[in-house]
Amino acid sequence: MKEHHVGSLIFAERRRLLLAFACGYFIPAEEIISNALASPACSGDYVTPEMFGAVGGGADDTSAIQSALATNLPVYLRTRYRITDSLSVGRQVLFGTSSHTSGLTVDHEFKLSSPAVIRLTGGEPGGEIRDIGIFFFQPNVSDRAALIGYPAAIVAQMPRFKLARLRIERALIGIDMRGNAGGATLDDIELSAFEKGICVDGALDSVKISNLHIWPFGIADKQRQIFSDAENVGLHSGRCDDLHLTNATIYGIPKAALFTKTKHGATFGTLLNVDFDHYGGLHVESANLRVIGCSFTAGEQTARWLRLADGDLTLGSCWFHSAAELSVPGIEVGAHGAITLNGATFSTRGNDFVHLYCASGGVINASGINIRKHKDVHYVNPLFKFDAGSRFGLHQTIVSPLGSGSGLFIDAQPGARGLTSGVQAPGWRSRIANSKGKNVDLDSVE
Repeated sequence: MKEHHVGSLIFAERRRLLLAFACGYFIPAEEIISNALASPACSGDYVTPEMFGAVGGGADDTSAIQSALATNLPVYLRTRYRITDSLSVGRQVLFGTSSHTSGLTVDHEFKLSSPAVIRLTGGEPGGEIRDIGIFFFQPNVSDRAALIGYPAAIVAQMPRFKLARLRIERALIGIDMRGNAGGATLDDIELSAFEKGICVDGALDSVKISNLHIWPFGIADKQRQIFSDAENVGLHSGRCDDLHLTNATIYGIPKAALFTKTKHGATFGTLLNVDFDHYGGLHVESANLRVIGCSFTAGEQTARWLRLADGDLTLGSCWFHSAAELSVPGIEVGAHGAITLNGATFSTRGNDFVHLYCASGGVINASGINIRKHKDVHYVNPLFKFDAGSRFGLHQTIVSPLGSGSGLFIDAQPGARGLTSGVQAPGWRSRIANSKGKNVDLDSVE
C-alpha cells in the first residue's frame, strides 16, 4: 500500500512539474521526490491535492482539491492553493501544516454565487477542518459597497463539527453556523471579517468557542474604516441553547458581540474571560447570559461597554475601563432588561460620563463595586442614572481613591425605586427628584 502511494505521489509530482513549467514556475527536480516521500499521504491514510494534479502558486487548483475531497479520505494541504469555486468537506478531515503556511487563496475570479469557500456537508457528526488559512483578496477601499461580495469562508450547518487553529483574513462572513450546529467546537480561530465574524442561529445543543481572536488581520489601511464601522459584527448569535465563549479577544468592532432573538429563539450561555477591546461592544437585544471575568475597554468617545435591551445578564468579576470621555452611557439597561453585577471595577479616572444608565422598567442589582476616580476633580455627570420606573440595589460600593474628588453618585428620577447600603463615597452626593421636581438627597447613601 505504501509503495503504491509513493508511486502515485511521484507521478503526481511529475505532473505538477509539467503544469508548473506551463504556468511559468520552476520546481527543482530533487524537490519532487523529496516532497512525495515527506508527505503524510505516504502513510496510506491521507491524500493530497498534488496526487490529483495540483500545482500551487497562482494556478487554479480547485478541481484537484475537489477530486481529493471526493475520495472521502483526509486531505492534507501542504501549501497554499488558489481556488475559484466552492469545496465540499464531508465527514472527513481537511488539514494543513499550519494556518500561516497551508490553506486557500480566494481572488476576484472566485465564483461569487458559490455557497461558500468551504462547505461542510454530510451527516452527524460533521467533518473537521484544522491548521489551514483562508485568505481573501479585497481592494484597499474605505467604501463598503466597493468590496467584492464573496460567500462565507466556511458554512457549517450540521451538528458536531470541529474547527481548530484556523486563520481567516478579509472575509465578508467568516464562519456561518446558521442551522443546527449543536455540539460544534471551535478552538484557536484568528479571524478578520467585514460583515460578520461568526454567526450562530438554530443550535439545539452546546456550541463551544474557545481562544477566538477577532482582529484586523490582513486589513489594509483604508479597509480599517469598514472593519470598524457600526455595520460589522464580531459574533452574532440568535438561538443557541448553550453557548460557551471562553478566552477570546474581539478588537476594534463597535458590535463585538450581538445577541438577538430570531424566529428560532435566543441565546442561553456563558462568556468567560472575554476581552471586549477598544469599543467594548457587547450588545444584547435578547439573551440570558452569564458574563464572568470579562474586560471592557473603551478607547473612542462613541464607544459603549454594554447595552442590554431585553433579557437577563449576570456579570461577575468584570473590569470596565475608558481611555476617552464617552458620549453615551458605558452600560445601558433597557425597559425589559435586568442586570446583576457582582464584583466589578470601573477604572475611568478623570473621564466624566454616565457609567451606568437604567431606563424605566429596567432592573440593576449591583454589589462589590470599586470605582476609580481622580482626586481634586469635580465631575458633572452622575456615575449612575435611573429613570422613573426603574429599580436598583447598590451595595458595598467604593469610590476611590478616597479624597477630595466630588460629583453626583446617583441621579434618580421621580418614581425610581432603589436601595443602597455600605456605600463609601466621601464628597459625593446622591439625589432623587421629588414630585415637585426638586432634588432631595438620598438618606440611605453614606
